[in-house]
Amino acid sequence: MKLTYENMLTFMRQYCEDYSQWCNDPESISKLEQYWASDFVAKAYMHLEGKPYPFVQNLNQFKDFILKGHIDIKEKLIPLEILIDERKDKAIMLLRIQKIVKKSGEVFDFDAMALYQLAIDEKNTIKIKRLEIFTDNPSKLTKWVKS
Repeated sequence: MKLTYENMLTFMRQYCEDYSQWCNDPESISKLEQYWASDFVAKAYMHLEGKPYPFVQNLNQFKDFILKGHIDIKEKLIPLEILIDERKDKAIMLLRIQKIVKKSGEVFDFDAMALYQLAIDEKNTIKIKRLEIFTDNPSKLTKWVKS
């Protein structure tokens, strides 16, 4: 398989749908492993208390961060724009990340720009090797999410 505009776009759209469905539950997050390379690295450009800027996580740290961040909220990725660069095997998404407080149903929109480095693995499937994400101010969430 070769990375093409069409299969990269389809992959990213499906990733957003599946992430939104499965990221919020410790029982289902393992389903997302089909999207991430074993050597996946995430670099987050967000200011979080006690974290370096930017902070970098391997796959296990990233999954742990997602689960701990979703104890009180449900998260939904809404791609506003997806740009594909076939020559560099990258997808860039302008995202609206919808945070829904589980107890109250209150909704908060959080904006982000994410760069995904894609690759074909040994099983000939598309994987995300690297994520670099630039986000809205995470301190805005403290009203809804208590740590």
